[in-house]
Amino acid sequence: MKKLKALSALLVAAVLTLGSLSVVFAEEKAYVDLEVTAKSFYNLRYAEVGTYPVIAGYNDLNAKIFKDLEEAFELATDKFFTDSIASSNVFAVSYAVANENQFAKIDVTYAYQLTAIKMEPFQVIKTYFVDKALAKEITKAEYDAGIEAQKAEPKEDKAAADDKGDDKVEEVILVPIRSYAEGLGYTVGWDNQTKTVILTKGDARITVKVGVNEYLVDNQIVPLEVAPTNQNGSVYVPVSFFVKSLGAVHSEKDGVDVISAPEAKG
Repeated sequence: MKKLKALSALLVAAVLTLGSLSVVFAEEKAYVDLEVTAKSFYNLRYAEVGTYPVIAGYNDLNAKIFKDLEEAFELATDKFFTDSIASSNVFAVSYAVANENQFAKIDVTYAYQLTAIKMEPFQVIKTYFVDKALAKEITKAEYDAGIEAQKAEPKEDKAAADDKGDDKVEEVILVPIRSYAEGLGYTVGWDNQTKTVILTKGDARITVKVGVNEYLVDNQIVPLEVAPTNQNGSVYVPVSFFVKSLGAVHSEKDGVDVISAPEAKG
């Protein structure tokens, strides 16, 4: 029976010394909630008609939100309305923020009592998406894919022990492919449509697909111990992948798993 040892709480740091690449482990970054300030929005008689979000560190997104807000306000039939209760105004604005670890969603709601094109109360919701790792706005498709990846967890291989009754547990160590591969000199690409990681180095090309327990090395199929999985937006693969395909050396020192480039001969 195989047991997965998923290193989902670890981030790999690669150190190059005297031609030998060693990998050490450190805690993975935790993403804090967006720092959002509510800013008042006023009509043309300076009566407050609600609040909109200002996000610390996201100047481009803040400018976009305010530009969209001004355009929404232009639809209001009476921009001088002076009722101080936002819900009673011809136009009102409000917002809500949902944080999901690495990602966040900001909903800005415009409420109208009437407009020139619609003579009854209605609302319009404008949604913005953020990737905190990239510190920028992303598309809805990228947000949905990221949330899906965060929810994915490694599953234990439930294969039974062999007929001889050997109940020895063999651990399969999963590590983030990007950190290790880049440390070994590979360029790492990502095809979001097919959920495939693409590694290139010189003429070599290796592709690894999430959920498929095999990979391609220059169009040759090679089996994996377990299928790659997504963890918080990172793709994890067995350590053996680096040993078999990238020529790395796997060892353990003081209880810590280490991957090194092969030492130069001579």
